[in-house]
Amino acid sequence: MKGEHSFSGRATTPGSSRYYAIRMASPALRNPLALIFEWQWELQAIYYRCTDPGIALTKLDVLDGLETLKICVAYKLNGEEITTPPAGADLFEQCEPIYIEMPGWQDPTVGAQSIDLLPQAARNYLDKLEELCGVPIHIISTGPDRKETMVLTDPFSV
Repeated sequence: MKGEHSFSGRATTPGSSRYYAIRMASPALRNPLALIFEWQWELQAIYYRCTDPGIALTKLDVLDGLETLKICVAYKLNGEEITTPPAGADLFEQCEPIYIEMPGWQDPTVGAQSIDLLPQAARNYLDKLEELCGVPIHIISTGPDRKETMVLTDPFSV
């Protein structure tokens, strides 16, 4: 049932179960492969659950400096393409991710207080995430401080 599932413990519920944050775990900050895994998992978790009005995307600044970004859009399991991760860890282990790649950006996003201040490649990446999930991104965080959070749309007004 909706609201009862929490992929990797990253669902957030500011007032309701309608917002989900894409967040990087601290191991992902130390290991680029873990970073890719976290993003592929989170995108699929969001895609699976996106009957919701928006996304809160945190830690965009962690992606600064990467040459390319991979987005997992589906999985191949036993020769069949699936768009949602299987429920069991044993089946998920057998999945081969299917990626699309986007160019990264070298300019820092840290401290950006407006979407216009983000590098064009970062804005393109955000647009692609919105397109793939089918819902808009309402909140973007580019650092740990409150002033580094852009509220594009007030989440309580939707």
